[in-house]
Amino acid sequence: MGKIKRIRHILKLRPNIWKTIWFNFKVFPVHEAVKIPVVLFGKIRIEGVRRGCIKLTHPEMAVGGVRIGGGWQTEMYGYAQLYPSFLKIEGTIELGQDVIINNGCLLTINKNALLRIGNNFRANTGLRLVAKERIDIGDDCRVGWDCQIMDTSFHYTISKGQISQRYNPILLGHNTWLANGVTVLKGTMLPAYSVVGAKSLVNKDYTEYGEKCLFAGTPAKFKYCGIQRILGYEYEQLIDTCFTDGKEYISEEDFEKLVKGK
Repeated sequence: MGKIKRIRHILKLRPNIWKTIWFNFKVFPVHEAVKIPVVLFGKIRIEGVRRGCIKLTHPEMAVGGVRIGGGWQTEMYGYAQLYPSFLKIEGTIELGQDVIINNGCLLTINKNALLRIGNNFRANTGLRLVAKERIDIGDDCRVGWDCQIMDTSFHYTISKGQISQRYNPILLGHNTWLANGVTVLKGTMLPAYSVVGAKSLVNKDYTEYGEKCLFAGTPAKFKYCGIQRILGYEYEQLIDTCFTDGKEYISEEDFEKLVKGK
């Protein structure tokens, strides 16, 4: 998408223009701020921001390469006004290209904590993310409605005569998909191409199961391997055309043929 076309598209999504300008010049040096890499939407409360608290990891960041509080679909504008967002950055955030965090989000990055998000990230309405130590999210990840990601239990407990650490880093591998209402707790490590079922709770290291696995339940357990989300709205539309005649499924081979013949 060209620069002018991209700007027009973002303006159609009705950003919070004045807060966007203030935010970019507050956080980035002038040569980066003038490119408006971060666009804010709707009602958004901001605390703790300072020069350098956000680092852009993509070498050629586009206008609106990061969108917070909305910026996904024009029909979501009403929701962005109805569900305000909250952004508190006392630590550091590292962001890639094409990062969209929808309305109603709460992001709290404590002092000395790090949140790292890769390229092509989407989080739907109602994300609650708290980083007390470190949260790493790989490229091409998707987060459904009303998910929670927290690397802390907030309080200490005594169990079997021991007091455990209340902070533990989180790692979400590339292409991870968290369905609606998933809770990710401290110490979670998900391998690449993981799928986590709706309303599940993940709270440990799952990397022993390898890539392309489904985890579900409270707490989540391994279900089976050989599954991954197909990324890209255009691919989903393409697949839709295959089910108009009542088919129950198409093979991966048929899908690859569709993509090549697109």
